[in-house]
Parts: sequence; C-alpha cells; structure tokens
Amino acid sequence: MEKSRDQVVSDFRFASEGIGEEGLRVVNAMPGNEECQVDTMALSPGVPDEASLLLAVERLQKRGWRREGVVSKEEGAYLKAGTWAAMLGVGAVPENVRALAGSNKGAFVASALGKCDRS
Repeated sequence: MEKSRDQVVSDFRFASEGIGEEGLRVVNAMPGNEECQVDTMALSPGVPDEASLLLAVERLQKRGWRREGVVSKEEGAYLKAGTWAAMLGVGAVPENVRALAGSNKGAFVASALGKCDRS
C-alpha cells in the first residue's frame, strides 16, 4: 500500500516520540515539492544517542517501513516504504538552524522523498 505524505509525517511523529521536548517540526526545505517530500526535525536539549535512532527505526518498521543497510549514529538510517525513501539521523543541531534552536544542542532529523508526479 502506498503511503500519502500525511501518513509519512504521522509515521515520523510516531518514530520521534520522546525525542526532544517540543515534538517534531515539519521544516520543508524545498518549497514546491511538498506533495512528494517531507523534511522534519525534533530539537533536543542534549544530542540524541544511537539508541534513540535505533528506536525510531524500530517504530517505523512497525509502520511498514523496510530498513536498508546498517543503522549507526555516524551514518544514520535509510528506510523505504512504497515509493518513499527516508533518511534518519541524530546529532548536534545543524549550523543552518542553530539560530532557531534556542538552547537546544541536539536534533533528530527525518526526511523522505516520494514519487513526484509533474503531470
């Protein structure tokens, strides 16, 4: 079954539950591709560890996502569901959003790209 963009966002919210204090934010990086792209981030006072990443992957697998390859804090995680391909990662707040992060030092990031239909 193919997932809608809303289902992908819902899956990412479920996967990131408990990471950070403010919850998951949708932060689309490429305006105009909203229907086939999802970019999200959950900010955290500390830098999330590899166990947080593994838990997020496990939760996505319960929602029908298939893991592709090894999962590690250094390399992140790659998953697929239908035409959607996702990348997850944990680490320090990226430089380009540090000003928006306040006192938060870490982040969980989940992005997915689906099939863009330009008909």
